[in-house]
Amino acid sequence: MVDKNLKSIEKNYAVKSRYLNKKNACIYVDISEPTSEKWLVKGLPITKIDGTFRIDMQEIDKFMIETEYERRMKTSEKFISVCSIPFICFYFVISVNYFL
Repeated sequence: MVDKNLKSIEKNYAVKSRYLNKKNACIYVDISEPTSEKWLVKGLPITKIDGTFRIDMQEIDKFMIETEYERRMKTSEKFISVCSIPFICFYFVISVNYFL
């Protein structure tokens, strides 16, 4: 019984290959399938290998780094546009750093 449970866990949660199907890619980064669909629309590369679509783990890592960079750049653009008044600028820096 224990051996059967261990095999089930391994089958469902182990990442065995660099190229993952969508389900294992979601497990790898702990996201839902609808979120993975959004990432694919935003440009996460997908590869067709032997008739099945796979997502490269390295591409997932790269995509996450790039989207984090873009998010931080958008935050800094908001910072620049708000900082015309010194007091507001000081308050905004504190509040933005609190959430990062």
